[in-house]
This record gives sequence, structure tokens and C-alpha cells, in this order.
Amino acid sequence: MQRNDIVKRIINIAVPLLFLVGITLISSFLYLQPGIATGDDYTFHLGNIYDAYYGMKNGLGIDSSNHNMMGIYAYNTHLFYAPFPHYFAALIMLIFNASSIDAVKITVTIFCFIASLFFYLFAKKVSKSTTVSLLGAAFFIFCPYRMFCGYCRFAYAETIAISLIPVLFYGIYSFTHDDKPTYRTFLAIILGVSGLILSHPFTALSAVILALIYMALHYKNIWNIIKTKKGIILSCVTVVMIFSLIGFYFFPMLQANSSNLYRVSNNEAMWTTYEHVKNSTGTSANFSGFLNIDWIKGRIASDRWPADQPLYVYLVELFILVASWAALALSDFLSKKYLKNKYLILTINVISFWLLPLTFVWLIKDVVFYFALILVQAIYLINKYLEEKHEIDMDNNNSFVTIHKPILMDIIFLLVMSIIYILLIFVGQLWHLLPSFFYTCQFAWRLWAMVTITVSWLFVIFLDLAIKSKRRLMYITPLLILPSLLMIGTMSFREKGVALNYPEAKGYILYKFDQEEAKTVNNIGVMNEYMPQIYYENNYKSEYSNSLYTTIKSTIGYHNKYVFTKEDYISPAFLTGDGLLTCSELNTPNVVFEGKVIEDGIVQLPQFYYDGYQISLIDKQTNQISNAVVTNIDGLVSFAVSKGEYTINVNYVGPTSRRVFNIVFYFGVVGIAGLSVLAVRELYLENKIK
Repeated sequence: MQRNDIVKRIINIAVPLLFLVGITLISSFLYLQPGIATGDDYTFHLGNIYDAYYGMKNGLGIDSSNHNMMGIYAYNTHLFYAPFPHYFAALIMLIFNASSIDAVKITVTIFCFIASLFFYLFAKKVSKSTTVSLLGAAFFIFCPYRMFCGYCRFAYAETIAISLIPVLFYGIYSFTHDDKPTYRTFLAIILGVSGLILSHPFTALSAVILALIYMALHYKNIWNIIKTKKGIILSCVTVVMIFSLIGFYFFPMLQANSSNLYRVSNNEAMWTTYEHVKNSTGTSANFSGFLNIDWIKGRIASDRWPADQPLYVYLVELFILVASWAALALSDFLSKKYLKNKYLILTINVISFWLLPLTFVWLIKDVVFYFALILVQAIYLINKYLEEKHEIDMDNNNSFVTIHKPILMDIIFLLVMSIIYILLIFVGQLWHLLPSFFYTCQFAWRLWAMVTITVSWLFVIFLDLAIKSKRRLMYITPLLILPSLLMIGTMSFREKGVALNYPEAKGYILYKFDQEEAKTVNNIGVMNEYMPQIYYENNYKSEYSNSLYTTIKSTIGYHNKYVFTKEDYISPAFLTGDGLLTCSELNTPNVVFEGKVIEDGIVQLPQFYYDGYQISLIDKQTNQISNAVVTNIDGLVSFAVSKGEYTINVNYVGPTSRRVFNIVFYFGVVGIAGLSVLAVRELYLENKIK
């Protein structure tokens, strides 16, 4: 390979990567400021991240319960809630000694880059065009719902899940369009499905259903892949590895949900009913992530909006962006016609583009607007100097590109699915037609995540068709600036940018969230959904007069403080028999008691019951160790004990299914590593042949 070819190849790799890094940093630029603007779920996610970190740091592992939130009650979020985003951020805290807030910022930014990279690779398969693929990645990244989840709602796990959708669809598109099975195709499917399930199950469900429908439309292509020996083996390996990676969470979660012991099984309490989902459609527009004009007007009326950002400025920004691009397109057309010096052409074009924005710099102080302009300028330069000469066939004599049947089928599929999603988002009665497990979305507007992928995919297809047509300037101009228009029209940049930078906005900015803050969390989730549901049943009465049920129930709520130290540990109750147990060591959920049992009986601890507790009794006279049978009485850990003096060790090790699949998980990780090596080797050999 000659030196010029090597340089070109490096440029063709480096420039797209720099562009993807650029849009990632723009998307996450508010994270560069001190602190973080809060949102609906910030205490839930930051608290669980800190508790996961605390467990890792203090030798409690990742199978444990919460440690600080709700104190000694040992509430157990990660038995039910998809744990990957919390574990990932906790690992960042542990490895880099980062705060929980910085860990969230870093995690969201990393997965934003992963989303941009895999959407770029996916779009490259669809279009074969660098310009189209980069614009497609920018379009996906700046679709407002993902950023609204991250910035405004603080729906941290859902944000990570949306960022993993391109990983799945890169694999699915390769699976349905490649001529032969490849390791990287199946690796992407494994990572995409596993990552989605371990991040946000409803987003995973929606994305997998969309993928299955798409695969069904391309069953002939799939058959050509899986009928080969390599295809059959990789297909089986894919299924096995997905379950090996998700099993430690998926099966214990199903087991706990099916027990009906916990509030998560109550559809009314969990807002997973048809009526609730139907009623949620009334707020779907507000949760799209686009500018909420009425909300901004309310802030302006209450003097909680900066005076130098009146609403009309956004209209001025839109006008200047469109006018500047039109000036650039016209300048490019005329300069190429009358000038030959490429540097002079470039200079004139850049001046034409920035002339209007610089004229109004006194009016527009919005940094997002200038990011939008930079994005347009970058795409123009990449399209003109990196791709135009050697990737796009400019000899097409047709006004319109012929749309071949597979492309047409994809367009119809994506249009139909987009329409279905939008109807479900806004027309509540349609949810009655769906199976009840879809109601686990809680809110119809969660389907904006699926609109994000279908519309972004359509954008790539239409842009690819436009850029290859003879009248490309006419068709491509409005499409090229769409990602920049999305930047200007997104709510999250406005709302949280104002909250972070303008004191008059009275935005709540959080600068620290560690153990002290985790201990102040009164409710874990809006509904305390992973608590035994009898604590929300007004007519429940314990069989035992001295049960801890009433004591603990009275402390649950938004304005109560929980117990955290061994000195304040609520004394275990002898439901039957008699004795006294004193807490000598406490590392929630693990406890050590020293005590004397005067009469055989049943002991009840002030810790919520979850499958996975082990209790050992060490007889102080004989040093014999026996294991107690753990039972659930009044939603609390209970066990029988005989007369004697004991050291009692209470440990939470997780359900049997979790412990088994923890071992299986490590085999899955080894499998991923092996597939990754094979995928890299395969890619190297392909490039070597080329």
C-alpha cells in the first residue's frame, strides 16, 4: 500500500471518529459544568448507584440489597430493577475514585458515543456514504427524547437503553442483508439484546419486537445465513450467550415478581394498567423532548427565565440557520461555476455561511445555536472534501434514484411502524388492542424511543436517495440541516442550560450525592415498588401481637428517618418463645447478633424478606454451627431458634438462581471476549483481502 493510500485511509477513519466525538461532546456539554441539574428520578438513580458502589467497596458484592437507602430494612432494588447502568457507574466510582454525579455524567457520555458510533456503522451499511452515515448519527443523537430522558427526567437507565438500540440494529441489519454470517454481526446482537434487557426492560421489549418484525420481512435473507454450518452454530451461540449474560438478573426477577409478595406485582400501584397508560397520552407532547413553549411562557411570566432569551430568539435562530445554509449552498454553486482555486472557493463559502450569524451575534447568545452552525459547517466540509470525489457516484443522469424493492420495503415498514408508534403515543384507546404486558411501559410516551430509531432510519434512507440523485442540491439541502434544527428545537438544552447558568431560574442543582445523601432518601422510587406489598394494605393485621410489622410500617414514608447504626438497630422480636438478641456488627444487609434464647421460639428481624438470606447459629457452649430456615412473616426475615446462647450471623447471598447464573455470567463474558477476538481477526482478514 502506497503512502498516499495510507494517509487517505487514516483520514477516512479519523475524520468520522472526530465528528462522532464532537457530536457526543455537544450532546453532553452541559455535563462539563459543576454539579448536575436534577430531574424526576435523580434520587432513585444516584442513590442506587451509590449503594452499588458501597457494596462493591465494602465486600458485599453486587448480589446484595441496598445498604444506605432505607437503612437496616435492606430494601432490595437490584433484585427487580435492571442493574447494568447502576453497576457501570458504580464501577467508574470505584476505579476512578469519582463521585456518583461524575459517574453518571461519564456513563451517559460514553454510551452517547457508543450510540453515535454504532448508528454510524449501521447507517454506513444502509447507505455506503460517509456523509449520510455521519448525519444519521447526528440525527439520532440529537433526537430530543433521548436527551430529555437524560437531562430533564433524569431517567438515567432509559437513556442508556436508548443509546444501545443502534448496537442491536447494526447487528440485525447485518444479519438480514449480509451475504454470509460474520462474528461481529452476532456479537452486536448479543451485546444489543443483553445490554437493553439489563438496562431498561420495556425499551428492550419494544426494540426486540421491532427487530423481530423486521427479521420476519427478510426471512429469505436470514435463511441463507442460518442454513450454513457457521450460521447455525453462531445462531445457537447467540441465544445461549444472551441468556448467560442476562440470567443473573432475569430469572431471579421473574421469580420475585411471580411470588406476588411485593408491590411491583400490584398493577394499580405500579401504574401498569390500561387506564393509566391511556390517560398518559394527554402528556405525550410535553414528554417528546421538543421545545415546550407553554412551559417556557410560564417561566417567563414568573420571572424564572433569563431576560436575554425571549421566545422570538428561537425563531430568529431557525431563520438564520436556514438562511445561512442557503447562502452556503448558493455560494458553493456559483463559486464552483466561476472559480477554479479550491482554497478561494472554500474561503468564500465559509464567509457566506458565517456572515449572517456574526451579524446577529449581539442578539443571539445561545451556545446551542452556534453548535448547530458548527455541525452544518462540519458536514459541508466532510461531504465536499472527504467523500464527494471518491464515494458518491455523481454520474447518475436520472432526476430521481430508482428505489429498489428491498429499500422500498424498508421505507414502507418504517413508515408503518412510525405511524403505529405515534398513534399509540397520542391515542390512548388503541392500547386496549395490545396484550397487557405492554402496559409495563406505564406511560405511552415511552414509545418516543422507538420513534427515534424508526425516524432516524428513515432519515438515512431518504438522505441517501437524495444525495445520489441528479437534483441532489434541491433534495439534500433541507435534509442536511435537520440535525441542527433538532438541536435548536430540543427542550433539554434550554431547560437545564437555563437552570445551570441563570440564578433567577431557581433551578435545583446538585453538587454532591454520597452516603449522607443516600441515607436521606425516604422513598425508593415513587411507589416503593420493591417493598412487601402488605405494608400498603390498610386491613392487614399480623398474627403475632408483638410483630415488628406495625413499628416498621409507621416509619415508611416521605418524612421519616430510617435507622443505620448497630446502636439504633431495632431489637429483633420474639414472636414466640423468649430471649434477647443484641446487634454486635452491622453491614446492611448482613448482621451479627449476640444473644440468649430462654425459650424455643421464632425470631423476627427488622429487615424486609427477599429470597436469598442465610442465617447460621453458632452455639457458644459447643461451637456447633447450624443453619436456620429463613421464613417470611409479615414481609420480614424470620427464623426459628432453640434455647441456648448464640452468635447469629445473618447474610444475604441472593436467590439460588442468581448465584447459579452468576457463574454462568462469567462463562458468557469469556464467550464475548472470544467472539470479539474472532470478530477482530475476521475484519482484519477482510481488509487484508481488499
